[in-house]
Amino acid sequence: MTAVVRGLDKVMLASALLASASLVGMVGVVMVDVTKRALDLPPLMATNEIVQYMTMVALVFLALPITFWRGETISAPLIYDRLSPRLQREFALVSDLLVVVVMLGIGYYGYHEAMHQMEIGESGLISGYSLWWVRFAIPVSAALCIVAVVGRSVTRATGILEGESSDVEVAVREGAL
Repeated sequence: MTAVVRGLDKVMLASALLASASLVGMVGVVMVDVTKRALDLPPLMATNEIVQYMTMVALVFLALPITFWRGETISAPLIYDRLSPRLQREFALVSDLLVVVVMLGIGYYGYHEAMHQMEIGESGLISGYSLWWVRFAIPVSAALCIVAVVGRSVTRATGILEGESSDVEVAVREGAL
């Protein structure tokens, strides 16, 4: 099982590295555009298209899976930490299920939209650059998010991550099982 966890960690890290590369590309394009404008040179053509439709989509959606995998999403510790361990586990399960349902929807509609954009050959209005291929980051990211959430739930339930006690061990200790 730990080999699976290490493999998932590598996949999530690869997704984050692609998102990082997208960020570097976005910053590079904006810096070149700003520098050219400061030197009274004509700005880069289609900077907005490149940033909005190419790099930003990849940046946002490819960074999501590692966030879910590492459990670094926004939480409400003021409320959550005051719950009993049993309620904390139940809330974690419900939130994981909701994330999976939402990601299934995003993945389904994102895939169909990406296929539609591919069929019509979506391209930028100003640049003429092909943009349809970037749309596939959305369903790929949704699938990776589902894998990350399910993997995180399984590892949390079995206590594999960081030597944590499994949910089953905690339930037995509390007398719930």
